[in-house]
Amino acid sequence: MFSKTSRYKKLAEVVTIDPRGRRLRSTSLRQLPETSGTFEHILQDGDRLDHLGYKYYKEPRRWWRVCDANPEFLSPLALVGSDVTVEIRFSLFLPAGDAPWSQLEELLQETVGVESVQISEDVILTEESHVWGEESIPYFSEETKRAVIISFNSLNLTKEELSDLIETTSFQVTGSETMGRVGKKIIIPPKSIG
Repeated sequence: MFSKTSRYKKLAEVVTIDPRGRRLRSTSLRQLPETSGTFEHILQDGDRLDHLGYKYYKEPRRWWRVCDANPEFLSPLALVGSDVTVEIRFSLFLPAGDAPWSQLEELLQETVGVESVQISEDVILTEESHVWGEESIPYFSEETKRAVIISFNSLNLTKEELSDLIETTSFQVTGSETMGRVGKKIIIPPKSIG
């Protein structure tokens, strides 16, 4: 039974049969509405779905309109960056030798709670100059920036545990940055949809 303001109220009722053979009354699937004439909202730290519902529709319970317009997110909390899956970029330093990427990747992939691992090794060229006699000679110095981006379930692991795990290889963790949704855009549909 749905309230008169529910987005499921107008959906047709259907009869489904569960695995035990029982007939159950249910509601058909609600199709996501087409959105047109939309604009974007840039997520701020602390944004909540009910706040967005009030800000754009003057009704906090209309947050689902924002979720409908952003179907690429599997959960409403992922939309505003409050999901249990967290993505962190760990900056790495390697004192000497070849980077043991395969060892690190294998170690992380075997860890319960780790969903994905992305390796980043970039060579940065910086123009400098050297004075030889009275002549300035330009040259490029090379610096390797190493990082690993890990997507993990925060109910299984912490940032500190991952950092300790990384340091069991030859790498040293020099910093970390949470790759959140703050500053990213989401679609806000017009009031007339749904």
